[in-house]
Amino acid sequence: FGNGIHMDIKRWENILSFFQIEIDGKRILDVGCGKGWVIYYCLQKGGECWGVDILNNLPRELWSHLVISQGEYLPFQNNTFDWILCIDTFEHFLHPHRAAMEFRRVLKEGGGIFLSLPNYSNVAGLVKWWEEKIGSYSKNSWAPFGQWTTQECEHFITPLRVREIFFRAGFRKIKMIGESREFLSGIFPWILHPKMPQIFRDKFLSQDFLPLYRFLSKLLPFLSLHTFWKIN
Repeated sequence: FGNGIHMDIKRWENILSFFQIEIDGKRILDVGCGKGWVIYYCLQKGGECWGVDILNNLPRELWSHLVISQGEYLPFQNNTFDWILCIDTFEHFLHPHRAAMEFRRVLKEGGGIFLSLPNYSNVAGLVKWWEEKIGSYSKNSWAPFGQWTTQECEHFITPLRVREIFFRAGFRKIKMIGESREFLSGIFPWILHPKMPQIFRDKFLSQDFLPLYRFLSKLLPFLSLHTFWKIN
């Protein structure tokens, strides 16, 4: 992408293909757009894309595609978008039920949502609960990402919680898959701890183990540290 924005395009397109999400010629809303890589991607694919975020971290050439707002209060008319993409943002919302209702309001009939979310229905979730309970981390701040550095508003989110939120908002088709590259860190989050020797991290997070993690994430997706969702 332009302006130094990078991501694993093949990985991203494989996920979109799995969920049969078409970007070309569609009206897309990126909630929690960050530095704008989703906006770049959608524009390059011929889609119309707008981003919503509470801060402007976009390069200047994308400013016209940004609306400063919160996911719980989307300043768009009803039935505006074909797809809403929300990448590693939904878990930070203070009012996720309100956000889900807003998503439904601004989606066109037949439109859908793509979510990328951390998942705490696993050992990582038990560690999160314990670390916050004993005060090692303040409430809603523990996450293994970034070698256990604190995260802001990192709420305890699970597949059951996600399904409940969106079902209450009126969505009925909900599909989830686990992220194979983060299966190990879901069941053994200490692999990302700063005191874990790098030799072990390199070994067990290497490509050699990826086929095993891919198999296990399909069999037991709720144990992966990360999940992807398609919601209609």
